[in-house]
Amino acid sequence: MSQGLSYDEVMEMLPAYVLGALEADEMAAVEEYLQRHRLLEERLHTLRESTAQLALAAPVAVPPRHVKEALMARVRREASPLSQTVLEPERRKPVNPLLRHTLAGQKPARPASSPFKASAPSAPSIASGRRFNFGWVAAAMMAALMVLAIVLTNALYRNRLETLQQEIALRDKRLEEMNRQIEVLEQQFLGAQNQLAAFTQPDRVIPLTGTEAAPEVRGVFFQKNRSGVLLVQGLQPLPPSQTYQLWLIPPEGTPISAGLLGRDGVTADSVRTVAIPQEAEDFAAVGISIEPEGGSPSPTGPIVALG
Repeated sequence: MSQGLSYDEVMEMLPAYVLGALEADEMAAVEEYLQRHRLLEERLHTLRESTAQLALAAPVAVPPRHVKEALMARVRREASPLSQTVLEPERRKPVNPLLRHTLAGQKPARPASSPFKASAPSAPSIASGRRFNFGWVAAAMMAALMVLAIVLTNALYRNRLETLQQEIALRDKRLEEMNRQIEVLEQQFLGAQNQLAAFTQPDRVIPLTGTEAAPEVRGVFFQKNRSGVLLVQGLQPLPPSQTYQLWLIPPEGTPISAGLLGRDGVTADSVRTVAIPQEAEDFAAVGISIEPEGGSPSPTGPIVALG
């Protein structure tokens, strides 16, 4: 197996590594990776503890009835020859040759070989009949190991998937925020272009002076096509319930609102770009008034600047 395992490959092979089910080169590659990445020791310890508890996790299985019957029948068959072997010498006990010749009045001949040297029949072992087949236990343990490996692998992949989903959601959120920032910058750039055009090549330049309500106010309004740029100074801050409002005044009719300037108006360090409504293209004058918060459809408060 090639060297240089990835994180995902090691996490997939880790359960089999704990069970010792990998090839020799795979075991060596995983061990090398674990030595270089000590953060996986906790995961390795958890897998080993889970594997050690598999013997207790296997369900208790009762063998079928026919298995017990077959086992007992085998014990009876192997025990039957043993009982016959033990009882047969008692039924057929041979007469001692010496005693037989003495009773017949003959001198017993010396036998060439003693019949007592014959080895006694050995009892067959019945240990084999008492052996129990534990194959089903081994199969159950292997199945439990496989199930554990599958569960652990699925859990690892699920955690990895959740992490990736969280990372993707975070990146999407950052991308959305960047898009909003780009839109703001585009609007600011467009406003800067309009301001530059109004300053360098204006169609009209309208000076603003303060009224009796605010004699210290000074300003100027630059018009370029349907866009205007307002510069003004001397506007005093207003309470939260009021705001400054810009008006474009036609030769005849009611003044048309060109937007709210806020409580602080337009300071000397700021520039306000104004979109000129279509119905106010031929305006003749520009004015600023104090209105309630949210503005008014027509001027209701004092006029503080006019030009």
